[in-house]
Amino acid sequence: MRARPDDAPLATRKEYLAALEAQLPTALRHLQQGGIAPVDLAQAAIGPGMAVFSRYSKVVEADGQPMTVRTALGLMYIDTGARRSELSEMTAEGPLICGMVSRGAA
Repeated sequence: MRARPDDAPLATRKEYLAALEAQLPTALRHLQQGGIAPVDLAQAAIGPGMAVFSRYSKVVEADGQPMTVRTALGLMYIDTGARRSELSEMTAEGPLICGMVSRGAA
């Protein structure tokens, strides 16, 4: 486990979401190319998503409160779900079918 630097920056919810949007698609493609089944991508995305969350000393919500890990995980799941169409593109073997099951995240 790597220690977070003492000078880790603070981020707003908007900045955290932008970082997730910028980095999660590449991480998901990498996981997919590594053989992770589409149905497992949401679970596998936790690692890359937490890497984004953990780089900040704190992620601050609009009301000034620190974002909880639970909220961060929910946002990762939503972002992963939003990528389903991107991940459903044709592969060399034919269509990739994403069978991710919604767990109430919307």
